[in-house]
Amino acid sequence: MRAARLEGVGEPLARHEVPLPRPAADEVLVRGAATGLRGSDVHIAVEGITPTPCVPTTLGHEMAGTVVVVAAVGRARGRSRT
Repeated sequence: MRAARLEGVGEPLARHEVPLPRPAADEVLVRGAATGLRGSDVHIAVEGITPTPCVPTTLGHEMAGTVVVVAAVGRARGRSRT
């Protein structure tokens, strides 16, 4: 899958192909339709402020999308949760 990754603090984002994640037993896989960058992402990119200061990293932790894989344990597809 494509990802815009931060290679180093203060550097521009770089486009990469990364492996598709495999969800654990209590997780789902979501195909992202849109991802927003927030102030915290900007601070990480510009100043390196993060609880786990490791790069490369993919920014953006708020997303809208469609569930495409439901792992073995969990709720049935189509059930809405908020």
